[in-house]
Amino acid sequence: MINYKIFTRVLATKLGKVAPDLLHHNQAGFMPRRQISDQTKLIRMVMASAEQSAQNRLIVSLDQEKAYDKVDHEYLWKTLEKFEFPAEFIMAVQHLYKPAKTSVMVNGVKSDTEM
Repeated sequence: MINYKIFTRVLATKLGKVAPDLLHHNQAGFMPRRQISDQTKLIRMVMASAEQSAQNRLIVSLDQEKAYDKVDHEYLWKTLEKFEFPAEFIMAVQHLYKPAKTSVMVNGVKSDTEM
């Protein structure tokens, strides 16, 4: 378990170095030196602009809570390839996901394991 945690930390650190260049500047969540409060300011600016110009505007806010649990792995691998991540990095992430199994413990009772 300790090796797994160290390895995932290493991969996350490597990914963290390139993520700011890959993600749109409006992506603020979980990004160093980016603040969620910046998004609030942006929304207020859009609202003020709409009021000044008397135009109808639409704001869409998406919450991807626990999105990592719902992403199709084949889609993830193809996306990493499209962004030209090194094959070694993709394989390392695949090796973390492929043997992964999930179970939940509630009141000391463990559920069946799911793939």
